[in-house]
This record gives sequence, C-alpha cells and structure tokens, in this order.
Amino acid sequence: QPLPPVLNCPTLVFSYSDDYLYPNSQKSILLLRKKTIAEEICYGNMYLIITDQLRLVRYVYKSPESPKKLLLNTMPESSVGEMTIERILIRSMWIVCTVIYRTT
Repeated sequence: QPLPPVLNCPTLVFSYSDDYLYPNSQKSILLLRKKTIAEEICYGNMYLIITDQLRLVRYVYKSPESPKKLLLNTMPESSVGEMTIERILIRSMWIVCTVIYRTT
C-alpha cells in the first residue's frame, strides 16, 4: 500500500510526543529530512522509522548480529539496543534535523 502523500515529501515538520524518548517534553516539534535509498544511514543519529506497524523516533545503530538489522534506542550511545528491526520491514526513514521543545 502506498504511503500517505505527506510521507512522500522530502522534508517534514510535525509535533511528536514519546514517553520514552522525551519524557519531560510532551510537546516537541521535529524537523525531518527523508533519507534517500542510496543515502547511507548516519549511525548514532535520530530517525523517524516507518514500517507497516510502527512510526517511532529512535537513535539508530548497526546491529552486531546482522547487517540486515538495525538497533533502535531511546538513549544515545547505549550499548544495548532497546529493539532490533529487520531493514526489509522499513518503509522509510527520516533523519531528525532539529528538535524544538515547546514550553507552553
């Protein structure tokens, strides 16, 4: 099934809240840039990961068990992955360029 039109744009800004990634700020705004297929993953950076079942923002790392998997963490530079995901399940990845924390 095709992605919604908004997810086919090269840049995107949206409001995001996550009890794990931003527990102290429920009103974050993310500025994202869509990763092209040929573009390398910038490991250690935050990405919006979109699969058929998930839409979440996590730090992305190489999986030590397989090049076909990625480690996703809520904490930067964590040695243990919160979850592992098969690369083939990922529909699109968006690198987080900026996070704006709203206070009101």
